[in-house]
Amino acid sequence: MTLMRWNVFIPALLISAALAVPQNMIGCGPMMEPHDYYASFLSKEMIEDKGARPFFYTSLLDFYDDWDGTEAVSEVNENIVAEWQQYAGGKVSREDAAHLVYKANTAEVKQLITALKTPTTTLSPKLKSNSMAQALLKEKKAEALQYLLLAKTIEPFCTTPDQWSDAPPRDSLKINGYISQANTAFSKTTDPFLKNRYAFLRVKLAFYNNRLKDCVGWYDASFDKANQTAVQPLAFSYKAGALFRMGKGAEAAYSFSRLFAKASTADKKKIFLGFLWSTDRCNPELIEKYTALAPNQQEKAYETALFGLFGEAWQLPILQKTYALDPSCELLPLLAIREMNKLEEKYLTPHIEKQEGSRPYYFSWYERDSILPRDEHVLACIASFEQMAKDARVPNRPLFATGVAYLQYMRGDYTAARQALAHASGMQSNAAVKDQQQLIGLLIQTSELKQLDAAAEQALLPSLQWLQQKAIKDSRENDYRLFYR
Repeated sequence: MTLMRWNVFIPALLISAALAVPQNMIGCGPMMEPHDYYASFLSKEMIEDKGARPFFYTSLLDFYDDWDGTEAVSEVNENIVAEWQQYAGGKVSREDAAHLVYKANTAEVKQLITALKTPTTTLSPKLKSNSMAQALLKEKKAEALQYLLLAKTIEPFCTTPDQWSDAPPRDSLKINGYISQANTAFSKTTDPFLKNRYAFLRVKLAFYNNRLKDCVGWYDASFDKANQTAVQPLAFSYKAGALFRMGKGAEAAYSFSRLFAKASTADKKKIFLGFLWSTDRCNPELIEKYTALAPNQQEKAYETALFGLFGEAWQLPILQKTYALDPSCELLPLLAIREMNKLEEKYLTPHIEKQEGSRPYYFSWYERDSILPRDEHVLACIASFEQMAKDARVPNRPLFATGVAYLQYMRGDYTAARQALAHASGMQSNAAVKDQQQLIGLLIQTSELKQLDAAAEQALLPSLQWLQQKAIKDSRENDYRLFYR
């Protein structure tokens, strides 16, 4: 056999058999790789929301990104910075506003307060060159500087070094004094910008001083639906946390679901933790009771979907209920990917390991056939996906149509898989879904091979070259590097 033919033969053989099994060796040693412990050919790149990564499926971690080492998220809230830029007036840079609001210490703010009273005061070089500091001085924003001073003074009482550390000791009497200052300033100021911030400050302080009823009451008194200031979601998160501490799980869960729906990519995981605690780790038995608080079908569907973003149990009923409530729910594609991943782990991988010449690369705790999914479960997924793929209201419909083809491939019904793939390929799809369709076509092609002769190699070559290019295109460990390896 020529060198070129060996280059085709080896990857084709791997794709059709051994390559499908993850690279975790049998034996004692560290925990299995949580992103690569079962046979998978499903690209998560089909989910366009970058904030979805923590909620991809793995049964080995609470969150898919727990081992990513990317938890250090910037403390800077860009919406708050933008509001301060606008409030200060003049040509205030984003960097200067962020520094003064988030990085400057109390001594620096006191310098500015003194400079406002005594213009001859010598400022530090940083403050002299800070466009926001200079704008506040020029506009004589004394109230704003007093607010920043109070906000920075209370910060040590409202922070924990990291998620593994205990909360620092908090002097409740001192915090009550700060609450009184915030309440007084809130009542006296006629500046709407600062009134909102003092409203937020007292909600925050009440939460950390365990004045939970005040936390909830002050939020409700100051932040109605018309109040869309940048501090509103932050204040709402403290209210949600207070409701949880008060034992009002349903109210807390609904609040966290509303926060999650509007959260930035960086904040979604933190907010979901609140939802997780409020729902007894997404206990599906609570869905009916908890979602009853939602005022409309759309919000009820969204909260229902959040119950499906955690755990390893089968959650097709949650997907179906979400769809029934709101076919346009943006979380439907993510729920679908999770269910297909579970089938890869608990249905496809055991089937591959039972094939002649195959062997398990890891010890699975799904060894008893009685707990593995049956073909009926796969067919139920297929039926639901087919229904959603036909519904124009469903987001990313081609993903569901492509999922039908992949599930039929898992079942070994290659005729049905080809038919489903042809239907999916005729839909207008994004590039990631098109790539997934091409990969499924390659899987079907290799699975149908009776023998690997020269004609078969030539037929496979273009698809294998495409897969190789996908794998090497990005230096990061993307999905296709795992598929090709």
